[in-house]
Parts: sequence; C-alpha cells; structure tokens
Amino acid sequence: MITRLTFIFLVSSICYSHAQEDRLLPPLISSDNNQNEIPESIFFQKRAVEPVIVDVRREINKVSLVAKNTSFYPYTLKFRFNKIRNLLPDPDSMTFVLYPGIRVLMTFRIFEPSQNFDFNFKVDKKIGDAGTKPILDFPYLMPIGENRSVALLSGNLNDTHDMEPVFVLKKGDTVHAMRKGLVTALPATALAIERIASNSIEIRHMDGTIMVYEGIDPSTGFIQPGETVYPGEPLGTCWSSELFVSLYRVEDEELKKMTILFYVNQDSIIPFSEISNGDKAQHPPAIIGKEMSKKEFRKVKEK
Repeated sequence: MITRLTFIFLVSSICYSHAQEDRLLPPLISSDNNQNEIPESIFFQKRAVEPVIVDVRREINKVSLVAKNTSFYPYTLKFRFNKIRNLLPDPDSMTFVLYPGIRVLMTFRIFEPSQNFDFNFKVDKKIGDAGTKPILDFPYLMPIGENRSVALLSGNLNDTHDMEPVFVLKKGDTVHAMRKGLVTALPATALAIERIASNSIEIRHMDGTIMVYEGIDPSTGFIQPGETVYPGEPLGTCWSSELFVSLYRVEDEELKKMTILFYVNQDSIIPFSEISNGDKAQHPPAIIGKEMSKKEFRKVKEK
C-alpha cells in the first residue's frame, strides 16, 4: 500500500555562486523560530523553516562546503557543479547523505593562491537515505504493558483481513515503545518539524522506518523530540480507548506503509490480523536488546 503525502518530500533546488571575497563567511546559524505557538509543519505542506542549510567557508588556501541539518531526518544532497576555476578537485557532481547536525561535505584546495577563484553549483535536497534498507521481518513489541492481555475492537474480531493495528486501552493507560528509535514528533510540539500525522508520536528507527502512534494524550510529557527511546519504554498515556499504530518507510520520495510483525512469543511473530483477543504482551530481553549496545541495555535494565 502506497500513501502519497507531499509534506515530507518537499524537494528544494538552490543555485549558489561564489567568487573570492576578502572576508570569511559567517558561521551557520539556526533560524529564529517563534516558540510561543505551534507552527504549521510539513504535514500541512508549509515549511516553516528550511531544515538544510548549505554554506561556503573560506580558509587559508582552501574552501569548504559545510551543511547543517536541523531536521530529525536524513537528507540526500546532490550537487551539480557547472563552473569551477582555480579550485581542486573539479567534479561535475557529488552526492552526500546528511544526518542531523553539521558536516563538512567537501574541501577544495585553491590551486594558485595568488589568483582569484570562482565556482557555482546547484544542490537538490531530498529527504531520506537511499542507502538504508528496511528490515521487513523485524519483531516489534506490543505497545502495551508487559504481560497485559491484548484487547481488540469487537467489530473487527470477525473481519481480520488487512486489519489496521488498533489496540483497545483505557484512558490513561501507558503506551510503550515498540522498537529503539529517535523521537521525531510529539502530539503537541513548538518545533517546526516534518511529521506524518497531525497529532501523533513518531519515532524513526535505525533502518529508516517510522512508527506512528496515534491516540496519545498530548499533555503527557514522557519524552522529547530528538530523544532516543528504547523498546518497552513509556512514551505517554492513551487519550481515549483506542491506540493506532502504523509503520512507514521513505522510498523514491514517497511514504510507503509497511506491515508490522508483532512479537507474541519466540514461535509467533505475526501481523496484527493474526493476533487473538487475550494474547499476552511479552517484552523479552532478546527483543529489547536487539539493536542496543551493552551500555544501553544496562541503562534500560536499571530503570
């Protein structure tokens, strides 16, 4: 199933031209956001800030391309150079994957320091890292408390074909992380961010997939954007009686929905359509520690 959502795949193409100057370019700075109100995110097809900034920095006898990614997602940057003078190397094009943070992408050496240099380029920015491949058979924990019995919607018990994962909970019940990942969105946040749903907790996993949890009380502040969460860790509390979960991957500038395989026991890792009313949620150490370092695992065990 392919879901076409343009909010997360806005592509920007920017041209740059730089000639030698007598001053150093200023350092990269973040955009000044109004933190007193929740800005419209990319979900609403309005980019409040440009998440990736490319800068050119001049040092003695060299020039560097520096990029800053203020997003919680990686971006692929494709540079096309159409004029380079007195700089080495002299590429036609270069592609980089930029994860959150600042990175020196490329450094040019001024071939003849006594002479002027000049270059211009165009950069296309696309969200995602094509080098990461989703793990299709990853075993996900149930998003409910360990040893708790699964409750399904009564209307869906006799119609499990292509069933969307919906867990019946009580208002105020704790929702737990299903896999290790980076928090990219909360139900209510004062950050201008990419997000998939308008009122959800969203977590990006190591393989680039994104889990979306809907139905969580926005007033429960268990986690923060940019924080790493671990399997079984509390995320928030249920807003009503239903918790919806869905899994996506970014591919070819599209969001594609994926099937979630839930861990029931060591002999049963199954899609939601095969889960039975009353199945127990298990959080075994082998699944919790699947993507964790020894230090992370000790930290989780001590909680």
